Amino acid sequence: MKNADVDRALKHLKENKIAVVPTESFYAFAVDATSTQALDTLVTLKGRPPEKPFPLLITPSLLSDYVENIPKPFQKLMDVFWPGPLTLVFQSTLRHPYLSGDLGVAFRYGTHPLSNDLIEALGRPITCTSANLSAKPSMTDLSEIKNTFDSEDLCYVDGGALPGGKPSTLLALDLSGKLQILREGPISREQIESII
Repeated sequence: MKNADVDRALKHLKENKIAVVPTESFYAFAVDATSTQALDTLVTLKGRPPEKPFPLLITPSLLSDYVENIPKPFQKLMDVFWPGPLTLVFQSTLRHPYLSGDLGVAFRYGTHPLSNDLIEALGRPITCTSANLSAKPSMTDLSEIKNTFDSEDLCYVDGGALPGGKPSTLLALDLSGKLQILREGPISREQIESII
């Protein structure tokens, strides 16, 4: 890990603070997903309803530590679309109410190398909620975020200007095991159905 921003962000996350990190589309607020203190701070900063769970970024080497199992349909989709804009809701060992919805916890393996380096260095998943105030537009430029959040407690990983676009496609299995498309994003229903 040779990026100075990532080094600083790692220190920040270990201190239960918030980092702003790049994804393949927008900047995101990252905290250590296993830290209740950090999650509380993030809910306050975003003004996000606590009953709306945060999605997480993870890398494949860590996934088995945080999910109870990988359903066969998910494995097929992961083989094709990970890393990429596909978020999957797993039954997880993470039980925090800020992370876990009715169907489980949402995980994604993104394509941005700086965020992936940070996750690997931390050894734990991080939140990947958009770096904005709740219900406001997502941001692609760090200067926008710095103007919106006047906080010395934030740490920034500079990924340059990001392309924006649709949020990731979000999938879950319902209680009967049927695949549910909760949000259609860059990966279409047709693409998913061609794999499953």
